[in-house]
Amino acid sequence: MSVNNCIECGSSNVVNKGQVERYNATFTRHKCKDCDTNFYLPIGASNDQSVESKRKKSTKYVITSIQSNTSLNGGFLAALEIYAEYNNAELMVIPVKTGIGNIHEFPTEIEKYILDNNIRLHPHLKVMGAIKIGATIDSPLSGLSSLSMGDSLIIGHNQLQMFTLPVQPDEHPIILTTTGTLSDKDYDSSKNGHKAHFNHSFSAVVIELDGDMFHLRHLNFDGNGFYDINRYYDSYGTTNDNFAAEAIITGDEHAIFVDPDVRNATYGVDGIINTISPKYIVRHDVLDCYSISHHHKNNNLVKFKKFVTGTNDIRSELADTLDFIVETTPKNTINIIVPSNHNDHLTRWLNECDIKNEPWNAIVYHFLMFNMLNAINDTGEVPDTFKLYSSGFFEQEGCSVEYINRRESYKIKDIEVGLHGDAGSNGSKGSRTQFSTLSSKTIIGHSHSPGIEKGCWQVGTSSTLALEYNVGPSSWMQTHCIIYKNGKRQLINILKGKWKA
Repeated sequence: MSVNNCIECGSSNVVNKGQVERYNATFTRHKCKDCDTNFYLPIGASNDQSVESKRKKSTKYVITSIQSNTSLNGGFLAALEIYAEYNNAELMVIPVKTGIGNIHEFPTEIEKYILDNNIRLHPHLKVMGAIKIGATIDSPLSGLSSLSMGDSLIIGHNQLQMFTLPVQPDEHPIILTTTGTLSDKDYDSSKNGHKAHFNHSFSAVVIELDGDMFHLRHLNFDGNGFYDINRYYDSYGTTNDNFAAEAIITGDEHAIFVDPDVRNATYGVDGIINTISPKYIVRHDVLDCYSISHHHKNNNLVKFKKFVTGTNDIRSELADTLDFIVETTPKNTINIIVPSNHNDHLTRWLNECDIKNEPWNAIVYHFLMFNMLNAINDTGEVPDTFKLYSSGFFEQEGCSVEYINRRESYKIKDIEVGLHGDAGSNGSKGSRTQFSTLSSKTIIGHSHSPGIEKGCWQVGTSSTLALEYNVGPSSWMQTHCIIYKNGKRQLINILKGKWKA
């Protein structure tokens, strides 16, 4: 049998790779030498009869994985099937092979969903069903960045992992993510087996196609069901009755540089906050301190630019930041201000500036210094400078704000949200990998590049993607994190002002 065109890209540069047994039938395997797609045709069939060409033209997909020779979590599968039906989505399940034996069997219930080819769902997104990564691999995405070639990749694996790759300013973000699994926990007693058991994630990836963009989120099963935005799905159905999320951790805000489209997508009438009604808004780097940044200390050109544009006034920046917090806080919502490196620039300015050289900031400087010294004299402790300046304002405005200090733990649903991500253990710089080793789950900010590394989830930024210090290819994304009432998390990406299709 000959095949004229690739079912993925239409190329005629296709080779026959022989026969294979699949689903109790014999198929011929074909590979496109232009796009590397593998596809299968039943013996004697033409292209329009292929397994892939029967795939309905969906705009929404749910993708997870299944481990061979392992029992199925039937409740999770039932909930995913209800989700797929309710949202008119297509369910795909990528097979993951155990490292034991040569016989790999999968539950019959998921055979109709099996995907073990590489397919393209979008011009910038591939599902890599043909890649087989061992179920006990500790870092399943390690070494796969080179396969991207400008595409986001979805990889089937039991562990949930995600990171972004740098792109040029006008390019679609690149996300590499695994899927999590439908399989029950079933590993051997080896070291790797114990680690895989601990990092096992009942999860799936949701893809929504949206013109030249796509939206990607994760679904995390709690034993009965899972949330997606403002609905809960379990094996019995779906509901959003009396829905309210526990918290949203916004991408680093940098209030004076907030992207207007992100602000609208987050706080607007049809935005995330109005949709999920969170009890808490957790804010990182809400104060930027651009007006007094120590990075400009020896940069006369930038200092002149700030003079010309009127952006060298810390009192004006503080006023804009406080107004931003008040304006974006719904009634009965509590703000949590996370100690962050940009907030801390205010204290650094007090310690390092020669106020004779910037008299326009003298009133704020002397006000802060006087009150800081009095506080130290009264308590013996150095207070949070931003808290000292702002707390009275929020009380006057009736805006509920709680401040975390650097040595304090703050947990929401047993998830540590009091760490910004800049300060690591034992005085080192922080990272997702480092925070993933802590005893509790964490959500951090700081790098502006969202990701998931075991128990540590990281938000992106709420600022524009072209700040002064962000030059060249960038892995930044405008990404928030929701904590639901069941303690499960979900990253929400904002692309061109849209947070869902």
